Amino acid sequence: MNQEMKTNVSIIGAPFSGGQPRDGVERGPSFLRLGGIVSSIRNCGLQVVYDNDAVMGVQASVLGTNDKAKNADKVSNLCHSLHKDVAQHGSLSRCLVLGGDHSIAVGSISGILKLRPETFVVWVDAHADINTPSTSPSGNMHGMPVALLTRLAEPIDGFDWLHQTPPLPTSNIAYIGLRDLDDGEVELIKKHNITAFFMSHVKELGIHEIMRRVLESAGNKTIHLSFDVDGIDPAHTPSTGTPVSDGLSLDDGLYICKTLAETNRLLSVDLVEVNPALGNKEEAQKTCEATIKLAENCLRSVQQL
Repeated sequence: MNQEMKTNVSIIGAPFSGGQPRDGVERGPSFLRLGGIVSSIRNCGLQVVYDNDAVMGVQASVLGTNDKAKNADKVSNLCHSLHKDVAQHGSLSRCLVLGGDHSIAVGSISGILKLRPETFVVWVDAHADINTPSTSPSGNMHGMPVALLTRLAEPIDGFDWLHQTPPLPTSNIAYIGLRDLDDGEVELIKKHNITAFFMSHVKELGIHEIMRRVLESAGNKTIHLSFDVDGIDPAHTPSTGTPVSDGLSLDDGLYICKTLAETNRLLSVDLVEVNPALGNKEEAQKTCEATIKLAENCLRSVQQL
């Protein structure tokens, strides 16, 4: 990592809720900014060289006509815009992308792959998000980004732009914190031998051993971290759309971020699924504070190297 990449950070908001049916997650970027995420990053000794949103938010209540890939046109439009922003700013600085629901990762990760096709993706989530339109029980596209990025999903109208970027190899993925998967997702993970650490593995092995194995899988590749806050137990991040109990502790999440940052190869991060409309004010604030701590651990450790 050169000095410019080490000290400069671009913050790109993706205020989007169209990948799932619950309004409010489009407010995630503004909520985190109001909570002080930009000043927290600056207090880490880093320079925020860009801070803007990819697009205006789209309300989740506006649904498309394809029940197997709901709102596909809007998801595609958002992700294409985000893809271009990440590809532009990610060549000059590290990128922190604030969601928005997890469908936005199609845009952020494809933008990174355009710059660095061998990037290794660490996906922290209660869910695998590798459904295809044919396997998804709901048709909600926040459950499909990994399938789209790896090209395991069947073609979806409107995503022609995505096929002009490198695919994400299934060998360049490691999941952490899984505990709520659909049958089709389990089959795809097994069929393609994708590295996946469920919560049962975290409990058995401990997060330190999990991270040792993740880094072994990553080798010397640059790293992108896609962190859904529902990967953390809802006791710590309650204001999120699909919470699942018995998740990672906040300390586990912070350790994941810190360990990846200390490799000096963590160049881009998604923080997604913060929904300030869910829960009471205290729960929303708790989620905001936890998410900002995750961001600090992704970025502070590199500056201290």
